[in-house]
Amino acid sequence: GPPRIVSAGRRVVLALGSGIGFYIVNQIVANLGLILKLSAALTSLLPIALAMGFAYFLLQREKVTV
Repeated sequence: GPPRIVSAGRRVVLALGSGIGFYIVNQIVANLGLILKLSAALTSLLPIALAMGFAYFLLQREKVTV
């Protein structure tokens, strides 16, 4: 919701969950990259690209112009 309506506690919990989720996805992709012998550049950039794509999707859903 709008920043004035959402409480600070809810924002903190959302940010914490997002950070932990990103960390877990990053670790999974890095370990899969080692197992599958993928490029280090690919395994390091893939989680960032996924997060940016998800953020773009959410922004488009809310009809925010970038």
